[in-house]
Amino acid sequence: MENDKIIIKERNKANLVPIDEITHIVCSSYMCQIYIISGSCINVSKLLKEFELELAEVNFLRINRCTLVNLRYINTIKFGKNPTITLCNNLNFKISRRKLHFISELLKK
Repeated sequence: MENDKIIIKERNKANLVPIDEITHIVCSSYMCQIYIISGSCINVSKLLKEFELELAEVNFLRINRCTLVNLRYINTIKFGKNPTITLCNNLNFKISRRKLHFISELLKK
């Protein structure tokens, strides 16, 4: 699955984006922003749940209500009172308390 690509449809064009270049996806209501390792961002009108189902088998994990991260780009995971994930590009995201247990179990494997 290293060379797999995902089709991301914007308003008037479709982008073929290599899955392994997506660092994270952030959703705000019905708009998702897909962030690429190069620093670019693609806006798409698609539910985060759809991306979650589509990318679950290729190392993506939903860490809260609005964020899906690529496990390959996680730099640090901070547990404690305010658990966060830091990606390789120094962006921090809160981990929901419901996902925290799942993430800690995933790390034990």
